[in-house]
Amino acid sequence: MAKIGLLITKLNGGGAERTAANLSSLFDEYGEEVYLITFDGSNITYPYKGKLIDLSLGINKNVFDAIKKNIKRIIKVKKIKKKYNLDVCISFLDTPNLVNVLSGGKCKKIVSIRNYLSLEKPSFIRKQLIRFSSIRADKTVCISKNVEYDMRDFFKIKEKKLCTIYNPVDIKSLLTIEEDYTFDKEFSDYFNIVTMGRLTYQKGQWNLIYAIKDIVVQYPKVRLYILGDGELKNELEELVKKLELEEHVFFLGFISNAHKFLRQCDLFVLTSLFEGLGNVLLEAMALGLPVISTDCKSGPREIIAPNSNIKSVCENIDVERFGILVKQFSKEKNIVDNDSLVYIKQAIEMFYLDKKLREKYTTKSKMRANDFSKEKVYNEWMKLVFTHELMSLETAKKSINLCKDI
Repeated sequence: MAKIGLLITKLNGGGAERTAANLSSLFDEYGEEVYLITFDGSNITYPYKGKLIDLSLGINKNVFDAIKKNIKRIIKVKKIKKKYNLDVCISFLDTPNLVNVLSGGKCKKIVSIRNYLSLEKPSFIRKQLIRFSSIRADKTVCISKNVEYDMRDFFKIKEKKLCTIYNPVDIKSLLTIEEDYTFDKEFSDYFNIVTMGRLTYQKGQWNLIYAIKDIVVQYPKVRLYILGDGELKNELEELVKKLELEEHVFFLGFISNAHKFLRQCDLFVLTSLFEGLGNVLLEAMALGLPVISTDCKSGPREIIAPNSNIKSVCENIDVERFGILVKQFSKEKNIVDNDSLVYIKQAIEMFYLDKKLREKYTTKSKMRANDFSKEKVYNEWMKLVFTHELMSLETAKKSINLCKDI
């Protein structure tokens, strides 16, 4: 049994936070001893397992407050590592990664990168801090291969320091959600498209809204449901009003039974400008939805077209083994990218008109989701916990036991 610390800012609101919570449940399920360390343990929305340790050092008021709190975080995490004799501390996001490596300790220090960071255009200081954390860590775990290449090429991290471990998908849990959701009476009469994610620049939901505007002119029985909250909510709602789409585009916000709702829809569409992996794609596929995604960096191509060159770029529309990739949208906020809109409309139209195609990709989606099973992801993480290298878990544990006997 390994003693695993998971270091994260909080347990609500974002993909990294959700991943930390999911990994706590995954490690706990397989019998590991889990300590979930948060900067701010209030307002928890993601279920977790293990012992929660709340540092109660949340939001920074200003730069000086951030420095003061980070010093306190480092001291507290150092004591926690020693008190619980952790075998490994895995951190998520910039500040937890920095706190992890600066707090030292005898345990392995693994930092994780959850996004294609170069596309966030980090400042010089932030870039150096990210490099520092990866250089000082025992290993940097990337959420996808393209993120790994980004860390190598943009941040100049040595390959031996890097590896990729995908997020797990708890298929059984997604399919056994008991909460119900009340659908309007006309729901089943429409072709229901859904997208899910924070309403933020990265996700580019305005592109999908513009696409729907043109689609419903020809196919009025199409609806779009947008799940999630974020800073662009008011802007996106105003755009829907401007385009007179109130009867076709609906904002559902954050709902606890989101996957119960997704299962009832016909198609999932992701219009992100950049991603780490695009875990919502995997969850939608596990629920049997056909998927369309922009060929953004990074993740969607690795999920939808795993046998393709992951550095290749879709120039129009690619019908791939597990879904459809379309040309990346312009990264300018609220700019109408007419060329890319044409391709995403064509992709949606293909699924709308062809029931057999939907059935085919329903099967394909479920098949692909199995490649991201909890067992496979757990084994990859435990190889790192025990050895730093990606050998078989059985061999890794034998190596540890041999060392203890010497």
